[in-house]
Amino acid sequence: MSNFEKIAYENSSEELKSLYDEILSKLNTDILPNLVSYLGSNILILKGIWQMFDCTMLQGSLSPLLKEFLLFSVSINNVAPYCTEYHASNILQGNQILDYHELVRLIDGDSQGELPESYFTAIYVITKHSNACCIMPEKDKAKLINAGFTKNEIIELTGVCSLALALNSLTMGGCIPIDDTHKVDGFHIP
Repeated sequence: MSNFEKIAYENSSEELKSLYDEILSKLNTDILPNLVSYLGSNILILKGIWQMFDCTMLQGSLSPLLKEFLLFSVSINNVAPYCTEYHASNILQGNQILDYHELVRLIDGDSQGELPESYFTAIYVITKHSNACCIMPEKDKAKLINAGFTKNEIIELTGVCSLALALNSLTMGGCIPIDDTHKVDGFHIP
């Protein structure tokens, strides 16, 4: 049971309905994610996290797939069930070869699955950075630069890390349940 009240579209104020419409349009869906409808109980928090999500995930030069992998990796590292399962689902919906177990092995570097080497570097550095107090060590920045990321893309990578941490905190603090559309067979956090 969630700590937040779920506000369905049909029960929302005009202001909230307008924000819901923007989110639905930009996500190209007709189903509000649980995260959105539960955060609808506080429109200021929803507006803030939506703006961060929009600017971080829907804009920028990094590939959407890399961003999903980063959200998944940081979330599983932080033991955030909603975000882990939601982003695993997003990755798996686009890849019929992987299952959840292989996805976990892939981000751990224990799989024969194929990703560009730069993705592995970013996943490693950003997941490590999500546990750090603040400064990214120069050797980790050098790894990202050597993997082909520009300085601007490194800022984007850290933005995705920040978004993941914010989403993890909100979903864990609110005990938000996973959407029926994003349940993953075999899901568990190791």
